Amino acid sequence: MHRAVVLDMDNTLYDESLYFEGVLRKFSMVSSVDCGSITRDDISAAIRDSTDVWGVLLKRVGAYTRQRQEEIFDIYQTIDIEIPLYRDAVEAIEMLKRKSIRFGILTNGPVEAQRNKARCLRLDDLCDTIVCARMFGKGLEKPHKSAFEAMSSCLNIPGERIVFVGDNPKTDFGGAREIGGHTVRLMRGIYGLLPSDGSVDTEIHSLMELDGML
Repeated sequence: MHRAVVLDMDNTLYDESLYFEGVLRKFSMVSSVDCGSITRDDISAAIRDSTDVWGVLLKRVGAYTRQRQEEIFDIYQTIDIEIPLYRDAVEAIEMLKRKSIRFGILTNGPVEAQRNKARCLRLDDLCDTIVCARMFGKGLEKPHKSAFEAMSSCLNIPGERIVFVGDNPKTDFGGAREIGGHTVRLMRGIYGLLPSDGSVDTEIHSLMELDGML
């Protein structure tokens, strides 16, 4: 019997492009840069294909400078906006609470930005623990098994008793399998067309499909 579910955050529990849109709106307001021509597709492509998302987006509107990149990154880490969880994420979290199954979030990315996203999503009050994998070093983020071992330790539950859920086959599953976890891929969003590999045990199209697995 599984005793915990660990979910990725960005694009698993909510649409990350909404957060980026909020950052771009605020940056446009406090700077001389008009970011209005940047579309949601532009944002999604930058998130999916680049490790320098803000550099790509500023270059998209011909406004890149190192100073502007630093300014927009500061907003990215501190902005106060309200963004909704996916409906099936809300329902799945309620289901986990009804079943008294522990629930954690394991996320990659800059620690302060990820913590701020969790705050904007009101996740701190909903889950048992949130682990930002970069706390242990950028090279130890998902898919490195150290991130998954850290989550297992925080929950005090062995990996083989945890279901790990995410959307990105490149990062969300390899280390989870290494520690014996059951891996579930949510087949939607910006990585939805990428093929799964041997590190994925189960594919689902809604988080509520977890109900029948627990």
